[in-house]
Amino acid sequence: MSRPHHPRWKTLTWRKLVVEYARHRRLPFVSDFGPVVPIPGKGLPRKFLNRRRAQGRQAVSLLKDTLACLDRAGIRPSRPARLTRVAMNRIRRAVERRRGKRVTAQGLQTFWEAIILTRAGYRCEYCGRSAPAIYRERGRRTAVRMLVDHQQPPVRGGASYTFSNRVPACWSCNLLKPSLPRDVFEPELRSLAEAVVRANTGVRGK
Repeated sequence: MSRPHHPRWKTLTWRKLVVEYARHRRLPFVSDFGPVVPIPGKGLPRKFLNRRRAQGRQAVSLLKDTLACLDRAGIRPSRPARLTRVAMNRIRRAVERRRGKRVTAQGLQTFWEAIILTRAGYRCEYCGRSAPAIYRERGRRTAVRMLVDHQQPPVRGGASYTFSNRVPACWSCNLLKPSLPRDVFEPELRSLAEAVVRANTGVRGK
């Protein structure tokens, strides 16, 4: 089941897209810290939060630079919603031809991440959770980062820069899914969720 897009996606400007992406990148993603765990009553250690903020600023700066390069090259659509598959292929080919001079491969990936995540309202395509909601549920201490996932893995022929095959996934679902196609993973996810509910409510098999 596909989830609804950002409620203002049709009219969203590039400036607003950058603002929303920056807000997302400021969240303290627990997945960025490996074995680091929150300090009881205090949250994550300050040095890791500072590193997280630096990573976020770097990603947002890269996104802004990429948008400026695409604009100067005349290949950036007027609004994010007008980025069609044809337009994206044109951008990708331009990057391949001029790598290192205008838009880098990393810049293209950041641009694509911002498009896919903002388009979906930073909500996981599989479990339906959003990064801001997880942050609020956890007392504004940690969140789970959203990633761009292949519904059909590349090893099974899935394309990389297409709206039909790339969707947002929370770090947890992305970790559980590996190379499974969506039609195989989603039943497994439902089964796991039901098992968790049974365990939490004390309903166990006899």
